Amino acid sequence: MVTSPTVRPPQQSRSRKTLNRILRAALELLEERGVEGVTVQDVVKRSGTSVGSFYHRFGTKDDLLAYLERRVWEDALERWSALWREEAPEEGAAAPSLRSVLARGVEALVGAHQAGLRVAAALSSPGTPVGEGALDGEAARAFRDRVIRDLESALEAYASEVAHPDPRVALQVVYPLLVGCLRELEAERTPDGEPALDRRLLTRELTRVLVGYLGTGPAGEGPHPSRDSSADPDDDESVDPFEIWS
Repeated sequence: MVTSPTVRPPQQSRSRKTLNRILRAALELLEERGVEGVTVQDVVKRSGTSVGSFYHRFGTKDDLLAYLERRVWEDALERWSALWREEAPEEGAAAPSLRSVLARGVEALVGAHQAGLRVAAALSSPGTPVGEGALDGEAARAFRDRVIRDLESALEAYASEVAHPDPRVALQVVYPLLVGCLRELEAERTPDGEPALDRRLLTRELTRVLVGYLGTGPAGEGPHPSRDSSADPDDDESVDPFEIWS
């Protein structure tokens, strides 16, 4: 994980849990009050930590805000990397279907961008369009580049199953289409503030878009259920990497 000189990375599990509590509290408060309405003392009180714990990690409130914006994409990149390791078949085992690989990829993509857009909205000024600037940071671009590169490699391995004449061009086109759809839908909320489409349904439909565009055959059923659905959110070793952003 890349860290700035003013942010001290956690070394132990307990320290990581404290940092995650600070991040959760900061995000909640930012959504409730906006950037100008949140102080370090507010974050410390909401997170149940101490001023010393905060300043052990961050030099200023601005350091915390910058870290929030970058950390969500670093978490997304870590999750994506783990996903790709999981998809690699063991020696002698049958390779997963292309559709399965794409479905898991879309699942990670949806989670990452929903988290990134939430953080961007919390850090933005009132009236700013949803997601404006959310994909402009270095960490966000690194995530995008890695996703496209890994998907290109996957499509090369399944070349005989892809009908599109130029899969590399297809990914360059379809990636911003999927992200644009996520950005638009993030602004669509029910009267009680919930997303218009839940993550599983959204993932399934966007997988259909990707599979259909590449010409790989019927989209079938939705992606694998989340492998972290039963994880203890307070257990830093098993927590869904997007949990603090969800």
